[in-house]
Amino acid sequence: MKRLYLFLCICMAIAVQAQQSTFIYFEDKDGERDSLEVVIGLTDEQIADIPMIGEVYAGYKALRDGPLWVLIDGPQNYQFSHVYAYMPYDGFIEKGRKNIYIRADRLPVTISWDKQFFVDNDLTGSVLSDWNIWFEARCKDEDINIVKMAFSDSCVAHYTVRDYGQSCTYQNWMNDLLVKEIGLSVGTIQNYGEGVEAIPDGLSATKILRNGQILILRGDKTYTLQGQQVE
Repeated sequence: MKRLYLFLCICMAIAVQAQQSTFIYFEDKDGERDSLEVVIGLTDEQIADIPMIGEVYAGYKALRDGPLWVLIDGPQNYQFSHVYAYMPYDGFIEKGRKNIYIRADRLPVTISWDKQFFVDNDLTGSVLSDWNIWFEARCKDEDINIVKMAFSDSCVAHYTVRDYGQSCTYQNWMNDLLVKEIGLSVGTIQNYGEGVEAIPDGLSATKILRNGQILILRGDKTYTLQGQQVE
């Protein structure tokens, strides 16, 4: 337990030193909160200093026994952290994907963030999704479509698993702890992906109400508040 508190303190210190950062907040069904930090502008050396929780069993123990109930993949395999350190990359948005792990017994969980951070730092390609692979067919326990973080500021992860043996967005760690997986990719508009259309910058936006749903008009295209194009 003391190590976990030390881990949190070190993460806070890194946040102070970082050139720029923002937080993604998680609020569970009982109003309890946890958060992950997104940091940009760090050097390789600074990223190497971010505290990590090693291997799956360590992550399992941290979620089961500690005050943390949300973790994210670290820079290396079998690492977990509370910090996503963004480094620019080219190509598909999938290339920058990290999985967020949420204790399933906390669901439904409201996820929120400051969308202006992603706009101001030209990270308008950033997305959240629980699609296992974002250009494949959906599976029955997916409930978060591709949410563009520069065009929305929240989404909700529901408890949707019906069959542990066939679920694709949940993992049963150590046959004891069910966790929900949600993909996070931080990236610019140039980090394209199939099924994720780049919304043009520089176009004025108009909000309209259609069939009880608020839509955004940008140029000759219409989008939902989550940044998905509407036919």
